[in-house]
Amino acid sequence: MIETYQNRQATMKTGAIDHIALEVVEIESLFDQIKAAGYTLLDDQVRFLPFWEHGVKFSPLKDRMPKR
Repeated sequence: MIETYQNRQATMKTGAIDHIALEVVEIESLFDQIKAAGYTLLDDQVRFLPFWEHGVKFSPLKDRMPKR
């Protein structure tokens, strides 16, 4: 599943994206892998919101690839 929505805060230029989310299995493990790969995470841990039947876990990260 890929989730997108518009919050009207993008730069309103071609290619600008407000938000994108991907459904994953084992988000805690992926969080550790992303952190180890050098991405800048905006939180120290996976966050949780009580949406829907089982809630939603997520972890926002910056929009840049780590330097290699």
